[in-house]
Amino acid sequence: MFGLLLFSILAVPVCCSVNVVHIFSEDIVESFRDHPAGFGDSLPDTGIKGFLKYLKPVSKDSCHYYEPSPPWIDSSTVWIALMERQGCEFVNMVLAAQKLHYNAVIVHNNISMPNSNSVFEMTANGVSGNNSKNITIPSVFIGYKDGISLKKYDLRNDVRNSSRYLVQIKDGKVSTDSDSDSDESSPPAFVFWGNLVLTVPLVFVVVCCTCKVKYDQRRRTSTNTLRTPKCLKTNRKEAHESPIRMTKFTKDHRYETCPVCLDDFIEKDKIWILPCEHEFHIHCIKPWLTGKQRTCPVCKRMSISLDVKNV
Repeated sequence: MFGLLLFSILAVPVCCSVNVVHIFSEDIVESFRDHPAGFGDSLPDTGIKGFLKYLKPVSKDSCHYYEPSPPWIDSSTVWIALMERQGCEFVNMVLAAQKLHYNAVIVHNNISMPNSNSVFEMTANGVSGNNSKNITIPSVFIGYKDGISLKKYDLRNDVRNSSRYLVQIKDGKVSTDSDSDSDESSPPAFVFWGNLVLTVPLVFVVVCCTCKVKYDQRRRTSTNTLRTPKCLKTNRKEAHESPIRMTKFTKDHRYETCPVCLDDFIEKDKIWILPCEHEFHIHCIKPWLTGKQRTCPVCKRMSISLDVKNV
């Protein structure tokens, strides 16, 4: 049950993936993990596939104007912009690419940012939040290293070579060459190690709790033992008299007060005397010996041997 629950948590596929696809064979050359933006249009069910162009701001401090525009624009060609995360807000970056007639945007992290290779959801917070309503194209976010790897497929870098490849943004799990060689039904390696790391401490806790319960059970005195004090046996051949004595209180007894309820004993009260000679009301000491442990609550001396088998 625990393993299935952990698998359902860890085996959730990545929401989207960025794939580099060969234009003729349609084989996936590379795949990158990404996260869709929290604004703009959502990806179509079939994903979006097109040529990649790397955009830079017109000036160092520009957040609204990027270049270049697509080499040509027609209804049959899809253009995807690759942009590096700057000090600009994500909404302004995607909106600038949309104004240049790009059909989708991939923003990669900056090396100067903490956890530069991690991915997260781009949001429309801040002053530019209202501009997100004007965005009609989808956009995703990828890590820094993935962005550098994807940059080599920029159409303007090597028209002869990069024109052979298209970039595809699609829903579903990231697929790699190693995944295609493995069994599709087998869980990924991190699921196995995740199960192992979380299962070992759980087993340890269960074993410790079980040992604690058994130890407490051994230390408790059974009701049958206290009801028939002369029937305690250390083994099948020998029988010993119970170390707990039951008697009636008289004025010549050593103690006059029950240590549990702190009430004085009354003449002819039925009391139990433990091996340590401490005296108790039966109704006071019996719950302690049957529900707590086998020691005297006053001096902690063992009242019944742990080797005794209750009958």
